[in-house]
Amino acid sequence: VSKNGNLLLNIGPRPDGSISDIQQDRLKALGNWLKVHGEGIFDTRPWIRAAARDGESDVRFTRTNDAVYA
Repeated sequence: VSKNGNLLLNIGPRPDGSISDIQQDRLKALGNWLKVHGEGIFDTRPWIRAAARDGESDVRFTRTNDAVYA
């Protein structure tokens, strides 16, 4: 979101419609991450500055009309 990108999951069902355990685990992990960080992802736009460095970590910025998220 901070750089106007998209997320490609590349998860497809088997012929019977089921999803492999490995793909289910990754979807659950993404869902858990979004429970914590989703407010800074959904319905946001890039901020004036897309990213910065904090020591060795990259920090990304998004915004709504009322808030800036790091």
